Amino acid sequence: MSRQEEALRIAEEVLADVELKRLKTSEIVLKASRLARLIGQSELIEFLALERDGYPGDGTDNYWIGRAGRWSDASKEKFFPAPIAKIDSQIEATRQALDTLAGGGNYSGEYASVAAREHDKKITSYSSSRQQTQASAGKSPRLCTASWPSFITNSYSVNCKPPCLRRHKHALMER
Repeated sequence: MSRQEEALRIAEEVLADVELKRLKTSEIVLKASRLARLIGQSELIEFLALERDGYPGDGTDNYWIGRAGRWSDASKEKFFPAPIAKIDSQIEATRQALDTLAGGGNYSGEYASVAAREHDKKITSYSSSRQQTQASAGKSPRLCTASWPSFITNSYSVNCKPPCLRRHKHALMER
């Protein structure tokens, strides 16, 4: 099989993986990296290496940070440097946390109000711990979406309160 035939086969696979949502983003980046090497696209190789390994933040990668939508603020002073695999794992962990937190809420009986209050405290403490983690890392604290990249947070309320977590969960699952 020639390089051109292999590149065509991988390109078709990558396209199908994206369209059918068969792979995580980090796995698609790996396949696309292989494709870029096969066809000799140096710019694409550079971009995918940054996505795969993370952005160093030394100023040389500002062009790619903008192209990838990784700026976290309008003034372009802060960005999300994490590798795409880490972002994938944060999304999955947040989905699991939302599933766990959304599991409660159906209470009855004499202690229903106590159980509901304790459940709300857990949600609030989860949000607060995420906020404190981000604040200690020098990032601007936000409830619920503190460490999510901009392509996720653009569609969510920045200052959400615990009762809206269920809406976030459903909106996130629709993506």
